[in-house]
Amino acid sequence: MDRDPCAERFDAGLKRSLLRLVIVVLILIVMAGSGMALWLTRYDSGQLRVQLTDVLSESTGYRIRIGGPLKLRLFPLPGLKASGVTLQSPKQPEPPLATADTVSISIDWFKSVLQRDLVLGQASLDGVRVELVRDSEGVANWSPNDPAQPPPDETEPSDPGIPSFLPHSLKVTSLEFSFNDQLAGQKFDIRIPAGQISHRSPGASLEFQLDALIRHESLQVSGTLAWPSPKNSKLFQFAGNLELSTGDAQLKVEGGSPRLNLIEGLNLRFDFSSSQPETLIRRWIGPGSFPWLELMGGFDLSGHLIGQPDGTLSIQDATLQMDQPSSLRLAISGNIHNLKTTRDLELDIEASTPALSKAIRLIEPTLGPVGRTRLTAQIRGPAEAPKAQDIDVQIEAGQGVTVTLKGDLDHSQQEWDGGVDFTIKATETNRLVNFVAELAGQRAGPLGPLRDQINQIQIGQKFLTLKPLAVSGRLHGKGSNWQLSHFEGHAGTPPGDHLSASGAIASLWPEPSGYEFKAQTRIHVPGPLPGFADNRIEEIHAQATYRRKDSNDWGRVDDIAFEITGEAGAHLKGKGSLTLAERAGLDFGHLDLEMTAPSLHPLARLGQFSLPDWGPVHLAGHVEGDLKRMNFALHQGRIGDTHLTGLGSFDRALPAPTVHLKLDADALHIKALRELTDAEGSQTVLPHAGKQEAASSDAPSTDADLLLDEPRLAWLKETGGQVELSVGEFFLEPHWSLKGLHVVLDWGNGMLRGPTGYSQKDARGSQIDFKSSIDSRTSPPQLALGFRGNALPIAPLVKWLGYPGAASGDFLLVIDLQSEGVTRSELISHLDGSLLLDAEKGTVASEYVDQISVDIIPTHQKAEVPMECLITYLTADQGVLRSEAFLWKSGPAQLRGAGVVDWPKRKVDIVLRPHLKKFLAPKVTAAIRIKGPLDAPRIMPEPLQTATDLVRGVLGRTLGLVSKVSPQLSKAVTQIGGETDKVLSASGIDNKLLLSLLASPVDCQTLRSDQAIHQLSEYQPRKPGTQALERKPDR
Repeated sequence: MDRDPCAERFDAGLKRSLLRLVIVVLILIVMAGSGMALWLTRYDSGQLRVQLTDVLSESTGYRIRIGGPLKLRLFPLPGLKASGVTLQSPKQPEPPLATADTVSISIDWFKSVLQRDLVLGQASLDGVRVELVRDSEGVANWSPNDPAQPPPDETEPSDPGIPSFLPHSLKVTSLEFSFNDQLAGQKFDIRIPAGQISHRSPGASLEFQLDALIRHESLQVSGTLAWPSPKNSKLFQFAGNLELSTGDAQLKVEGGSPRLNLIEGLNLRFDFSSSQPETLIRRWIGPGSFPWLELMGGFDLSGHLIGQPDGTLSIQDATLQMDQPSSLRLAISGNIHNLKTTRDLELDIEASTPALSKAIRLIEPTLGPVGRTRLTAQIRGPAEAPKAQDIDVQIEAGQGVTVTLKGDLDHSQQEWDGGVDFTIKATETNRLVNFVAELAGQRAGPLGPLRDQINQIQIGQKFLTLKPLAVSGRLHGKGSNWQLSHFEGHAGTPPGDHLSASGAIASLWPEPSGYEFKAQTRIHVPGPLPGFADNRIEEIHAQATYRRKDSNDWGRVDDIAFEITGEAGAHLKGKGSLTLAERAGLDFGHLDLEMTAPSLHPLARLGQFSLPDWGPVHLAGHVEGDLKRMNFALHQGRIGDTHLTGLGSFDRALPAPTVHLKLDADALHIKALRELTDAEGSQTVLPHAGKQEAASSDAPSTDADLLLDEPRLAWLKETGGQVELSVGEFFLEPHWSLKGLHVVLDWGNGMLRGPTGYSQKDARGSQIDFKSSIDSRTSPPQLALGFRGNALPIAPLVKWLGYPGAASGDFLLVIDLQSEGVTRSELISHLDGSLLLDAEKGTVASEYVDQISVDIIPTHQKAEVPMECLITYLTADQGVLRSEAFLWKSGPAQLRGAGVVDWPKRKVDIVLRPHLKKFLAPKVTAAIRIKGPLDAPRIMPEPLQTATDLVRGVLGRTLGLVSKVSPQLSKAVTQIGGETDKVLSASGIDNKLLLSLLASPVDCQTLRSDQAIHQLSEYQPRKPGTQALERKPDR
């Protein structure tokens, strides 16, 4: 078989090197022999030095110089000793390749004679310094000239055994070796204080033992080298052992090679172990930070170093065992077919750790705990472009969570290619959420707080307690195009409570794009949710699809559909889509919503507030916009017998968020509004029929009774808006309604304008016109109220006051009031304005007429008596209420009154005069005066011309009427019975008002013609310039 030319050249080079070495040894022998001859002939040492160095230089190809003395000896053994020996490369003389302080060689004469050949005895080298240097241009100081070639030997070479020119023993004292490759950037130093090489007999193995220092680290090298021989083997046999004190490291090598200068045929078994690798690596690599060293335990690396026919080295049957039970166990086995290029790897990897989190924390200290992990994989191909096959990762994350990864990865085309299938299982959804949040640590961002918020909501708890949970998918791609080709997740078990999701990501790396995820859920809620005291959500069913194009697109949520079912038969349905914006914002979206329920009560519970039990309810509308600007429309709505439509908007982009709402209703009942206020837990706006007592308003207010304080009115400055309501027919009673009611509420910049509105005039002439405002821009805030009601029926009013059927007819009501203050007491104390009540064309129940008309024998046989008028005119000035005129005239009966209620001083002074008919004198009258503290006034009669029991009876009946009309005086009225005689003897008062009341009766038209009353009756609240009283300057 033909030899490889490269191998032949390599053999030739080895031959030359060995020949040089032989020549050098022979020269040394010649030097010893020549020395004796010269000594015998009185030699010339200078001339011998020159001749010897020339011969050695020509033979070795190096420049050899002897700078010191050259001495020869004969006894006890012939030998030679040279000092200051220098070895230089002719191509790069500086620095010298090697220098030696002394070189000593002795000759074994006895063995030389017996073997008829030169046999060296002992040799020693002292103070040797070897320095290998290659400069940045690649020129090395170890390159020799080509030595002279001896004539070829035609004879068949025989097995040489150990070369005969080697001394029996070679001792080295203080050898310093340094290597500096400036081109490759490599440098190291070795110091050998002492070393010895010896062989006991011809053909025996060389035994060597060295003590060396590398980076101040001591190591011991020992072993044997056996030359090939016909008896033993045709291979050079080598066995060596290296021991390092640091890290308790040991290297054992054993094997052979057919030739020392050839890699082909080399077969060495090696075993490298260390019980303290962390100490070893830190000592030899440096004191840098190697956090992964904490995972390493003792290791053992073994295998075969094989020389291939092509001159390359490979490692076969290699195994690496690393065992640290508390952190990591690693096993790698296989082959490296080309150690230089590492292009052919066949490695099997198996690793396990009881706590992967310990390894993860070395990279990211904030990451949370991860449990037992096991990895198996196969590595094939070159190291720079490997293939990872049969990857299998099993993670027991703890808390009932397991993660599995399986797949293949290929980097043979200088880019990763392949796929990984993953599976995540958890006994409960909450366990996976907790695991991810704890694992992410500080990188979890809002995940932790979001988890806590969801846990506080029962519906969120329902999702988090779904079990079991299974998530699977596949990641695959090539180069820069990686994708999540499949994703599927299930929590819970259908048809029960469950959540399912599926989807894909067309491009995951480097720029995510092409998202598409679908989710569906159905949840049964077994118990009440927070704020749902009387209502339970039975079921929630929802689905949606999330899509995202690229990193510049935050995605869309399409195919949204949800349905919420409540126990009381309430249903909320919706469908639409959303376009997302940065930071989980909303760029644009639209939703079609439909709501049905037997009443408003269960729906109100969804918002954690109260609403009356109106029903049935059906609402259908549309919402569109973003989180800053949103428009909504109510296309179809029905609440009970009321049908609604409307439009609205919400704008947060303005300095003050603004709301606009416009609603149209075909009909609305006052009963519904009363139920609304009752549901909110506040006082009834309009009293129920049959209620005999209202909340007392004469009790003084305290500063704690805040109504218009700054916190309550802050929304007037912080927000703005307008609410507009149009009602086709507003029913105050089943048979009484206002037509075309229109109400507007407008606020912003600290000002509330409204409610302001009006109604259309109906067939009977009923119509209302009103306005109100609150101005928080001033201090204290100012309040204004204006109202005008024409041809309003009396019957509903007296029914609300608790006297059903007491009167009928129409009345005019005009209110023009203003005030300022923060508390209820301040508002009343600063009240200004006027009020007019003018009723006519009605009837009064006879029982009330009899209270003020005295008959010895009652003559009213009818249940109702026609009423000519009921006129009340009140004015207010800084909380002082004055009754400028009060007249009730019904048939023969008449009741007049006047008085003052001083709220700031908490005093009252009222005079009532009933007219006595069919008595002894037609003009006889009795007057009643109510005077004193507001919370405990005294009631006393004014003097009559006669004081009889009959008069006492008239007084008692009059006081009875007062008690019914004014419940606040009921306590005082009940106390008057036993004190009538004393009161009658009281002195009268000199008062023009009293004198006027004691005068003859006044008719209705005369009172209406009063200038102040007439001016107030013309007041139009929404028309400028029609106020009844001259306004005071703004305070």
